[in-house]
Amino acid sequence: MAKTGVNIRSKSIRVTFTFDRKQHHHTLTLNGRSMPPTPPNIRHAERLAAEIQEKIRLGTFSMAEYFPVNGDAGQLLTVGVQMDTWLKTQRLEASTRAGYASAVRFWKLQGLGDIALRQLKHSDILLALAKRFDLNGKTVNNYVQVLREALELAVTDGTLKENPVAKIPRAKRQKPAPDPFTSEEAELILGHMAKHYPEAVWNVTEFRFFTGLRTAELSGLRWGSVDLQSKYCTVRESLVRGVEKNTTKTHFERKVKLNSRALTAILRQAKHTRMRGDHVFLDPRYDLPWTEERAYR
Repeated sequence: MAKTGVNIRSKSIRVTFTFDRKQHHHTLTLNGRSMPPTPPNIRHAERLAAEIQEKIRLGTFSMAEYFPVNGDAGQLLTVGVQMDTWLKTQRLEASTRAGYASAVRFWKLQGLGDIALRQLKHSDILLALAKRFDLNGKTVNNYVQVLREALELAVTDGTLKENPVAKIPRAKRQKPAPDPFTSEEAELILGHMAKHYPEAVWNVTEFRFFTGLRTAELSGLRWGSVDLQSKYCTVRESLVRGVEKNTTKTHFERKVKLNSRALTAILRQAKHTRMRGDHVFLDPRYDLPWTEERAYR
């Protein structure tokens, strides 16, 4: 079986065309493997061949647009390939990159990764989201934003004319009201920790209650940023997923006044770590800085 520009083989599909007076043969692939000659894939190959030939006729064909150079000249540019390319271009903190990579995996698991980039439709995205009623609005919006930005890069590069994600509506979400511990609950927690937990855990918890520092700020706090005589600490560093950062989440340095409870907690902690002159709070299991929220929990 063969049509103009399409050769069907037993386990693959190849498109053939003449461009710049040279004949090109490209075996279509998905995720590094030959695209199987199923009826939907054959129809896709026929549309692709016709589109390429029409662009060559009009003088608007770009080889890189259809077969990007990425180690396999025949690699079809799919949504998955585009998302991976976009992720590589981002300069991100480790924690943010992990969140973006999770969104990329989500779209691939929903089947969008194998769709040819130029064939992705608005309805494909809506159908993928409709299957996942378990996701809350915030997660949906985060996942859609990653896909939107990845495809916007393709528009900027000239690979796509329009972004099929542009008109996906934001999911509705209601931000839950804060539910802080009451003073009585905090005292019960601290009383229990004082009796049953290592002092270093009790110390970091009491300091956390009475300063409001974020987890990453507590993990990154160093003795050089603590002034016990003036009773304040300067929050200028953080530790996220084991990575030291010379900045905070908001990128603003701030001073936090230590009330009597916070001061009591850090004075207890001083005998454990102050002589080292490094991090104030350490995970007592390993005698190392707290790496992330899960370690504390």
